[in-house]
Amino acid sequence: MKPEIKVYLYFWLALMSSGLNAQHVENEAGFKKCKKEWNKKICLSDEDHDGLPFYLDECPKEAGPSENKGCPWPDQDKDGVTDKDDACPDVSGASENNGCPWPDTDGDGVLDKDDDCPTHAGLSQYKGCPKPYRIDCEKQQQEDSLAMAKLRMDYKEIDKVYHKLSRVMLDPVKKYNLKNIRLLITLIDWGPSCHYGDGCSRKWENNPANYLRNKFWNKTALENIYNRKEVGEIHFSNKFWPELLPELREFLDLSLYNYLMTYRIEGETRIVMTKKRKEPAQYVEVSVYFKSPHNVEITMTGNSFSVSNQYEYDGKNWVLTNDLK
Repeated sequence: MKPEIKVYLYFWLALMSSGLNAQHVENEAGFKKCKKEWNKKICLSDEDHDGLPFYLDECPKEAGPSENKGCPWPDQDKDGVTDKDDACPDVSGASENNGCPWPDTDGDGVLDKDDDCPTHAGLSQYKGCPKPYRIDCEKQQQEDSLAMAKLRMDYKEIDKVYHKLSRVMLDPVKKYNLKNIRLLITLIDWGPSCHYGDGCSRKWENNPANYLRNKFWNKTALENIYNRKEVGEIHFSNKFWPELLPELREFLDLSLYNYLMTYRIEGETRIVMTKKRKEPAQYVEVSVYFKSPHNVEITMTGNSFSVSNQYEYDGKNWVLTNDLK
């Protein structure tokens, strides 16, 4: 053998020996104990290729980190997050949530992380929120129409009850000594009113207040008021456009409609009942609010006063239930 080869082999053997000695030195007692049961070759082998020799590896057939003595970290719930990093080691969960399952507070099947309404049960198509409430306008208008038909049936003769109220409703302003009252009255709210929101509106024909005002300001009631000596004029604040007159004729009591048309100013949209007095007029605006057909609040406002009274029908008479002055 050539001298150079001998030197090389000697150097190589020395290097291997130093490596083995280093491993041996790392845990000499453990290495000796291993050799008693096995042999040196087995004790220095690394079958699982995790970098730990057999004599130091508590799991020689499973690769694991040296920090855990060559054993893989346990994952009790099999969620891919090892127990040492798993905040919920007994329950399978997502690694993004530290090994815990994503919560679903409202129990609607949409995880809180994806739920725009995490505390209110909803539907997945609305991102966990309840289905938006939308009014069926067509259905609502049909219901309004039926309700109006019932109101007309139930209170078709309530105008006779309102006759009594028309005789006394102006009494509260007597103390102001008004000589030539010009009453301003609203008969119809043409609407439509945005009563329901969400784009739905109620047609003026189905507005209960319009029907009750029609019965309240009936022909007899208007005559009772107009014939009072202190009343000089009655103005209707709403305009009566010619194109709406056919609908108005169907809506109003026929006697009231015919009576109003006798005072309609030709070529105009106003209806004015006037005695054509020369003395200055004193305006009084009258507003009627219906809490129910038999519970009415009447407000009268003049230049220097405002009076509001609530009346309730007891079956025989209208009773002043409270003075709201």
